[in-house]
Amino acid sequence: LNVIQHAAEISSKAILPMKAAAKIVTVFPKGCMATVSKTAALFAMDGTVLWTRLVDGTYPDYRRVIPHNESRVHVSKAEFVSAIKRAGAITLSKGGDEGSFINAKISIGASEIGVLARNSEGEEGTDVVAAERIEGDDVDIGFNGVFLGGSAESLDCDNIEIAYSDHMSPIVMSPIDSAL
Repeated sequence: LNVIQHAAEISSKAILPMKAAAKIVTVFPKGCMATVSKTAALFAMDGTVLWTRLVDGTYPDYRRVIPHNESRVHVSKAEFVSAIKRAGAITLSKGGDEGSFINAKISIGASEIGVLARNSEGEEGTDVVAAERIEGDDVDIGFNGVFLGGSAESLDCDNIEIAYSDHMSPIVMSPIDSAL
């Protein structure tokens, strides 16, 4: 969005609601004039005016939110997702509800990732998938199994990189292009 600043550089920071930001882009595809106060923003061009309240608070610094992990492992997305599903299938409740398997643990080794899924009744399922550790140590990390599989499955690629620090830190899953 090319916002034409009317008087001077805007020195304040503002968070727009997502719907408002999307609307601004469609209503003003070639840019607009913006006025920002502490609680609201006004966008105008050629007789069209759009007003929105601002999101209260400050936007988190994304560099502090996304971890910079040194340890990395590469794995086939299809094999990883299948391993999570196979391990989780054993732990499904009697009714077959996929959301019933909650706990999943991945064990990253030098040449494989082990997947352990456990439901609230204590039933467990395990599977192993080949992987290539690029750097880092062996580690066991716990997750919500449904979220872990869904996150990996949503990546549009054949292979993924899992970057990690330790068992208590978040991971970053990224698509990679190289074949294993």
